[in-house]
Amino acid sequence: MNLKVPAGSSSGKTLRLKDRGFHGKTARGDLLVTLMIEIPGADPKLAEFVADWTDQGNPRARLGV
Repeated sequence: MNLKVPAGSSSGKTLRLKDRGFHGKTARGDLLVTLMIEIPGADPKLAEFVADWTDQGNPRARLGV
């Protein structure tokens, strides 16, 4: 099952997926999903890559834009 998390969602928010839970006596229940968002730690290789990044020029220069 795929779930699209809305932009700006924070950890602890509960999302309800209608009719995706367990079967009840008359109908299927809702599935509740609680978000647990973890931010990755600092990546020294990524920081070095960004520090060494150089602008390669304007890619549209030859188009006259």
